[in-house]
Amino acid sequence: MRHLIVGLVLVAALSMPCEGRAQISGGAFGAWAQDAFDGTVGVGVQLGLSIPILPVDVYGSGTWFLPDCDDCKLKGWSLGVALRPFPFPVARPYVVGGLASRNLENPEAGDLDSSGAFAGVGLDLALVAVRLFTEVRYEFLDGDLGQAVVRAGVLF
Repeated sequence: MRHLIVGLVLVAALSMPCEGRAQISGGAFGAWAQDAFDGTVGVGVQLGLSIPILPVDVYGSGTWFLPDCDDCKLKGWSLGVALRPFPFPVARPYVVGGLASRNLENPEAGDLDSSGAFAGVGLDLALVAVRLFTEVRYEFLDGDLGQAVVRAGVLF
């Protein structure tokens, strides 16, 4: 039975029209952290690897938030995996999860570093030369750094 399932999965994967090589993508995004400083916006960059034969993207990103307080800095990185369970050609929903780290420098309250996991959902639009994406995720970090983050951007 196991050989039948493996065979069916291979036939299905190989019968989908796709390139047989990995594709590197990079781009920029805007972000909004819900809880930090009663909501704060940020910008970020992302570099990823799409594996066409599998419905998986692996990516790393860095985000710099712009909090509304004097001399405060909020920044971080994440390493994630996006799984696309439905092979839609243009509008492609996905679930995402991975590791995140945030660093908060606040002269009034002191510095705070936290690392943990994140999980969420997203949607990207695969256009001719670019991909537009938006995602909502929750970062399971310590204290005030655990929060919902919304990201939207463009990948080339």
